[in-house]
Amino acid sequence: MAELKLLPDIETGKPIGDWAVRGGVAVFFVVFGMEKILIGRGIALGEAVCADRGRGVVPVFYWRGGGAGGLLVLIPKTALVGLAMLACTMACVVVILAFVVGEPGSSVFPGIFFVALMGIGLVRWGR
Repeated sequence: MAELKLLPDIETGKPIGDWAVRGGVAVFFVVFGMEKILIGRGIALGEAVCADRGRGVVPVFYWRGGGAGGLLVLIPKTALVGLAMLACTMACVVVILAFVVGEPGSSVFPGIFFVALMGIGLVRWGR
């Protein structure tokens, strides 16, 4: 009977390249997620989308989606889970910007990040 492996084993072939890609993704999402929380750039968008819930929703969204996903990407056994979390976060941002806020032009960069994360995740899954 085939065994289902949700957490893949660490590949020992090219660890430097793997760490560079995962580290870059993690730094990007942790830094920009924290920037949106500390500077407050994402607060106005969040209040427009979640007006009835108040200020606490959006910082938690950025921290859990970007920060926690970025940290999960750093751990080799949970990298695939972190990439999936980040890809889902970017897909939600694309949908919110394009359809809820009504600015489809602003959803281009999150869409590019979504495609890149999916590519990295599929390559990692194929190992």
